[in-house]
Amino acid sequence: MAGGRPKGSGGLTRQAMLKALTLRLGDDFDPVAIMAHHANELHIAADKSRKSHDREIAIAAMEKVAPYIVPKLKHMDIDISSSDGSMTPPRTIRLIAVPVDQKDAKSPPAPTQDATEGV
Repeated sequence: MAGGRPKGSGGLTRQAMLKALTLRLGDDFDPVAIMAHHANELHIAADKSRKSHDREIAIAAMEKVAPYIVPKLKHMDIDISSSDGSMTPPRTIRLIAVPVDQKDAKSPPAPTQDATEGV
């Protein structure tokens, strides 16, 4: 049997610090919520100032809080070969966006067959 405290329970220093902060700031003290709030405030200020430096600060703040909010993404290898080991040729799809508010917008050009399509 392994000894020690349960995983995630925190040490005495952590528990004492959390208790002191709760006593001082109230039971609803949540450091992650506070970080998220301030990161959002920095984001709003950066949008208003439109300065590159302000945006960098806002992004750094969001990066600090993100691991507590969303799971970290991992790469995944996917085998796209068929059961016989061969690979089907790639198919290219072209999307054309036309602004809706243009009254005299011409129809998009007819789709063309890509060189890799239908091989």
